[in-house]
Amino acid sequence: DKVSEYDQNIVVRGERSDRSSHSNNKQSGDSELMDTVNELIRAGNNLQDSTNNYAEEGAFEQALKTNDEAQRVYEDALETATETDLIDSEEIEQKLTAVQDQREEIHRRRLQARVDSLRSDVSRAVELADGGEFEAAKDRLLDLESALTSVRETATEHGLNGLRDEIQTIDERREKYI
Repeated sequence: DKVSEYDQNIVVRGERSDRSSHSNNKQSGDSELMDTVNELIRAGNNLQDSTNNYAEEGAFEQALKTNDEAQRVYEDALETATETDLIDSEEIEQKLTAVQDQREEIHRRRLQARVDSLRSDVSRAVELADGGEFEAAKDRLLDLESALTSVRETATEHGLNGLRDEIQTIDERREKYI
């Protein structure tokens, strides 16, 4: 009996050791996942900062590319985070929402820059008309019609009603001088 009890204790200790080893491996794996997620979040944060810098500089296409990259990095972080219960994915989901908001802001700013440029183009054409260069003014004003229409459609697609109204005002001024 004593031998079998002893043997049982060894087996039980061995099972505990196996479980403990498995637990340590799982903790190590979770730790690695957490490190990976944290690295991805830092990378995403850096990309968002770069996106803001590009947008501030008026480099809207580069800002959109960097924003796309930030979204992919945060999506990777979210996918990795779902592999363990120790990481709260809510923060990552909030970052993904912030990336989408940032993207919409870039579109708005890019469109605003285009509206400002078109307003300036119409003003230059009006100056030509005021200076007696009616044909040159008319040609420029007619050339601006398709650009204004395109920008108006884009503003409508993005739900930017304020910009759409601005474009309408610019277009009305353009038509007045044709």
